[in-house]
Parts: sequence; C-alpha cells; structure tokens
Amino acid sequence: ALSEALLHHKDYAVRREAAGVLTTIGDKTAAPALIQALKDDDPYVHDNAIKGIVKFKSAEVIALVLEKIRNEDWRFRRGAIDALKALDASQTAEEMISALDDKNRLVKVAAVEALAGWEIPKAVDPLIRVMLEEDMTVRMLAAGALKKYPEPRVFEALYQVATDRQERPGIPD
Repeated sequence: ALSEALLHHKDYAVRREAAGVLTTIGDKTAAPALIQALKDDDPYVHDNAIKGIVKFKSAEVIALVLEKIRNEDWRFRRGAIDALKALDASQTAEEMISALDDKNRLVKVAAVEALAGWEIPKAVDPLIRVMLEEDMTVRMLAAGALKKYPEPRVFEALYQVATDRQERPGIPD
C-alpha cells in the first residue's frame, strides 16, 4: 500500500510521507518502488527515495539504480546519478563520465557533482572538456572537481577558463 501511494498518489504530500515511511521501515522489498520514485518531480519525494536507497546499499541495488541512468526520462537519469553519488558508488564512474555528454543540463550537473566527490583519474580529461563548455554552472562545478588533480593539464585548463572572462562579456569577474 505504501509503495502504491509512493508511485501513484496525486498528492505530493502523500508521496513524500510514503517515501519517508518506506525509508524508516527499511524493508528491502521497498527498494524497487524507491528507485521508481527517483523520477518524482517533488524534490522531497526524490530526496526521501535516495535516503531509502542508501539504506539498502548493495551490489543489487546499485545495479537497479544504474539501469535508470540510461532511461529516456531525464528525471530518472538525474535521480540515478544522485542516488549513486549518495551510495558512494565510485565503481560507476564510467557511467558518470558518459553522463557528462547528456543533453540535459541537470543530468550533466549531477554527473559533475558525483565525479567531484570521487578521485577518478580517468575523469580528468572529460571534466576539463566540460569545464570549457558554455554553461557557467557546469564550468564552475567542473573547475571545483578538478582541484584535487594537481597536474599541468589541469592548471592549463583552469588558466584558460580564468583568462576566458576577458573574451566573454557574460562571465563575471
């Protein structure tokens, strides 16, 4: 009944409460419903679903969440990345690197934020690439993620971004 309310009730408050209760109960059979709730438009439902998923951390749950990263719905892709970040599933770094090419800005932002929490040397070049894109939020998050890699190529890219302000009138000092 709670899983049904989480997934199908029209009232966001009921969905929020259902996600919270399922998280508190900690019954692993709720994991599929919580994973489905990752695409909920309500941020509190989304966050409660992630808290529940983290409680069930296992290879099986990570695999179920990972399936959603390729979903057609951008909300699922973003939710899956948020959940994998919360699960500290650094073994999914390849999928996060691939998500840097997502056409949805919020998915790309979530992927950069996830990679920023892990030390993944093969993410350096992809992070440099997105740091040089137009989207200011992605640029700044990628620059922050690259701080932990004291390498000449990172310094060169950061210098390029810093000097780029003079050529782009929309970039603040």
